[in-house]
Amino acid sequence: MAAEKVCLIKIDGAIGPATASYISRSLDEARAQNAQCLIIQLNTPGGLLDSTQTIVQSFLGSPVPVVVYVAPTGATATSAGCFITVAASVAAMAP
Repeated sequence: MAAEKVCLIKIDGAIGPATASYISRSLDEARAQNAQCLIIQLNTPGGLLDSTQTIVQSFLGSPVPVVVYVAPTGATATSAGCFITVAASVAAMAP
């Protein structure tokens, strides 16, 4: 039996156009690799509305499930980070 693949990226900082592009490319790569999901480890104080909307739309249109994991312990997902987290297929947070 072949091992199942997941992809992981880390976002630590403000949400902007570069973040939206990075997530879009990562979703494309996860799809190309037939990954079971894309895990996004997130720690953000928030960011730009347009970039947040782009990210949320990419989640909603993705055939690859997205898991947003707010981590490490003490990390935040405020403002834009909250919208990104709740748009994911699965949301989790480190204690």
